[in-house]
Amino acid sequence: MSQETSTAKQPPGIALPMGTGFAYASVAVAAMLFGVAGAISKFLFNQNISPISLTIIRTIAAAVIFLALFRLSRAWQALARDDIGIIALIGFLTFAVTYTFYRAIDEAGVAVAIMLQYTAPIFVILIEFVTRRAAITKAKLIALVLSTLGCLCLVGGHDLQADRASGYGIVFGLACGGLFALYNIAVNRAHDRGLSETYITSHSFAFAAIFAVIMIPTTRLSMGSFGSNEWFAIAFIAVFATVIPYRLYVSGLRIVPAFQATLVGMLDPISAAIFAAAFLGEHLNLLQILGIVAILIGVALSARRGGAGSA
Repeated sequence: MSQETSTAKQPPGIALPMGTGFAYASVAVAAMLFGVAGAISKFLFNQNISPISLTIIRTIAAAVIFLALFRLSRAWQALARDDIGIIALIGFLTFAVTYTFYRAIDEAGVAVAIMLQYTAPIFVILIEFVTRRAAITKAKLIALVLSTLGCLCLVGGHDLQADRASGYGIVFGLACGGLFALYNIAVNRAHDRGLSETYITSHSFAFAAIFAVIMIPTTRLSMGSFGSNEWFAIAFIAVFATVIPYRLYVSGLRIVPAFQATLVGMLDPISAAIFAAAFLGEHLNLLQILGIVAILIGVALSARRGGAGSA
């Protein structure tokens, strides 16, 4: 490993109680911001902007911002050869998670897409069990069941019949859940190598942008037809629902294991429901309130020191 790479890395073993609390808070805030992206993306799809077009534009814009900020900072480090494999994988998963989530929203609606995306904790348990023989503890199962049931109750409070829950939508939603699980595991592995969050996000988004550029010849972007509202929504997604939350999320994954991170990610539908109730005039029914309580209990259990075990 070159000296250039070692300076881009952080010393291992930073897991103080205050650091742990900040890590979980970072993941939680990121999840809430990701939730806003789902609602705004539905608006853009209604304006005939395709999921792949939004994925391409969002990814390239975020990559430019990440790399510009990193390049101008004192911490800038070029990508080391030894890190190409893991960073390229994270970049591909970044692009793939976004695209499958947007396709699920477009095909099946926001509620169904969110419900299927949060099969991710189940995929994490299965992947870790197969690849590392990680124990499936009782605490993990309790936290998983509570959070999953809470998500079902919360999403079930919406009119799912109003969503076009097509077969394609279900497939893309489940694919998003599996890919999101792999993303969390891959970022955990990158941190295990000592890579910093700035290094991971900047260079992985560069690879994600490469995948986006490859898709451009097969996509009709029609950017000239976008109005001011569409561009504002895209800019908001690029900055407040991509750059900021990804930076926070990857930072949190330095300490938070993949399983717990995917459970904390279930704060995403909670923030969406509360946002809709506060600003869109929607009302939370008893089923949704019970769902919120169940998710919060599940997240709290998973966040307890040693409560759910390491993923």
